Amino acid sequence: MLVGCMPGLTATMGCALLIPFTFSLPPVQGLLMLMGIFTGGIYGGSISAILIRTPGTPAATLLDGHPLLFRDHLEIVCPIFAGMILCQVALLVIGLSGARLFSKLINIDIRVLTPIIFLLCMVGSYSMRFSFFDVGLALGIGVVAYFVGYLLEDLTLQGGVDLSLAKWFDYDGIGRDVRNGLNFVERGFGVCGALGCSDRGHTATSKIKPGDIDWEHIFGELGVRWFHTGGIYAALSDDAYDVVSEAMRVAKKHGTVVS
Repeated sequence: MLVGCMPGLTATMGCALLIPFTFSLPPVQGLLMLMGIFTGGIYGGSISAILIRTPGTPAATLLDGHPLLFRDHLEIVCPIFAGMILCQVALLVIGLSGARLFSKLINIDIRVLTPIIFLLCMVGSYSMRFSFFDVGLALGIGVVAYFVGYLLEDLTLQGGVDLSLAKWFDYDGIGRDVRNGLNFVERGFGVCGALGCSDRGHTATSKIKPGDIDWEHIFGELGVRWFHTGGIYAALSDDAYDVVSEAMRVAKKHGTVVS
């Protein structure tokens, strides 16, 4: 109910804020926590908006739900409450069984899991409208998305950034060990400003260890004039702090500006 009633703290934002906490939890507990926050935020926000006109859901629910329900359909208030309670119980049962099943699926070898996911996607695309056109469309979008995966590198190169010194890590296809960071951003509306939440657990940069980067070459030979880092990076992993300290020591040795 808290997520649904606090302006700006939506169900989506609540899930985004709690994702980092799931890294230290078993898969089942982590998934159940996120599912509870999301369903509690959505259903809780609907109940408070319709019954007591408390913000937490889109304005249409807040402005129209209460008068329409109590003016025109007072006799169905109790069934609505009963239906929501039954839905929560059903979601709890489905969540407990589904989360355990999903936690087992993510441990399947990626070489086995990938064909299964591909087959399910194709069956799902066809079953939507029983159309092979949808299957072809899904395949086409997938091919395009594969090439769009190089978009980040292309934009970086267009910006004039030299990637010859970048350290690359192999991606396992899931993000279990290493992945790119995520940044969740919700648009602001009215007096509520835009909100953002960074999710940088297991990002590639957190895997760098002391000695992986030749700082002497960068600051001493290439003459890089400015080095910028921050406390967020230093907290990403046990090695990140040592990497930052190593870089700053070499940078100051060569007179490089450190911020």
